[in-house]
Amino acid sequence: MLRRLFRLNSIPRRHFPQIECRVFVEEKSNSTKLLPADDIVDELRAFSNAKKLAISFSPPMLKTVVPMFTQLLECDEKVAKQIAQKHLKDIKTLTMKELRQQIETYIEASFDRKLLLQHSELLSMIPKVVLEKLEILRAMPTDENGNGLNDYLPLMKLEVKDLKKFRDTLCRDERLKMPFKDRIHFLSHKLEVEPHVISELVVKNPFLRTLRRSYIIENTDLFLSYKVSPQTILKSPYSLKSNPKTKVKQRLEHVKNLLGEGDLKAWITRASEKNYDKLLKFASENLDSLKKVGAEDNIDYLSKRLGLNTDEMQLFLTQYPRIKKVRVRIMKRILDFLLDEASYPAEKIAKVPTLFACSAKTLKKRHDELKKLNHELESLYPLAKPSKAWDKYIQRLKNDKNFESTKEE
Repeated sequence: MLRRLFRLNSIPRRHFPQIECRVFVEEKSNSTKLLPADDIVDELRAFSNAKKLAISFSPPMLKTVVPMFTQLLECDEKVAKQIAQKHLKDIKTLTMKELRQQIETYIEASFDRKLLLQHSELLSMIPKVVLEKLEILRAMPTDENGNGLNDYLPLMKLEVKDLKKFRDTLCRDERLKMPFKDRIHFLSHKLEVEPHVISELVVKNPFLRTLRRSYIIENTDLFLSYKVSPQTILKSPYSLKSNPKTKVKQRLEHVKNLLGEGDLKAWITRASEKNYDKLLKFASENLDSLKKVGAEDNIDYLSKRLGLNTDEMQLFLTQYPRIKKVRVRIMKRILDFLLDEASYPAEKIAKVPTLFACSAKTLKKRHDELKKLNHELESLYPLAKPSKAWDKYIQRLKNDKNFESTKEE
């Protein structure tokens, strides 16, 4: 009889017992003497069970993790592979059994699978720590219109001690009857985003965990009353740190008189004095330019300077939509040069909207180069060329001029 031994090594990071499975094969035996069927079945069953056990305790590999993610997280294979490759180094600190149990724990806690995919780094956390953090999340306030633990899922990225402190802060918010129970749900309702978005904001901006409730409430209400868009507040959460009764209100009121409500940004209240003064200077220039021609906004200003009617202005906007974002002071510099200094006709300027993609300094430099070559433009399109295309164009003109002068000689 030939005995073959299949030995499966134990996992280094765990004190698992070594797994052995022996398969006995009868060789050159009497054909009339057969192994009992029950013995064969027992041997095969033992081998199969040992193999499954070994796979469960083996380190995760890409080929084994991807199918698991696809099945448990209900995503396609491409997404599962991207997540596995991104976190494979951390995932390998777990066994396949632990990884599976980890994902099943999240699913049993009613976490949304799409959110788990967004915060996939949570899949490779230490299992005991996950259970501890889940207990902390369950003690946090829940909003009747919220989504349970999903509201706090990004907070799982915090250290346990920090998570406990923030839980106490949220519970204190609730006891002190903060609107919508706590700061996460308050900002969620006011800024019209899902609570998990605010939780992610808290993780990235630790000061929000300890910021005064009065600052959060008053600053948010102030911004919204001045029609500052929620998105700009989310992009500049530091704006909530300023004193609402002095700095925030004063700056918003001051800039509103220059820019109007539609252009107010949250970062204005946190800008340094130097940048704030620069902003006021630019805003004042824009306002003076608009008043000078009797325009309401930058598009109306452009229309009046070029003498365009409604249809012509609409065509201009269709050809170059980015003109809507160009500030009046920038338009003024370009138009002052093109119309007043270079004396180009307004009709020619209106036919080349991409001129406003260049700075006045660039246009002046190019105009001077053409002037040195005594070259007059029939169309202003060459002035709006990209840098490399302009260099080739001007070099070709120089070559043509040199050829003509050589020919005359």
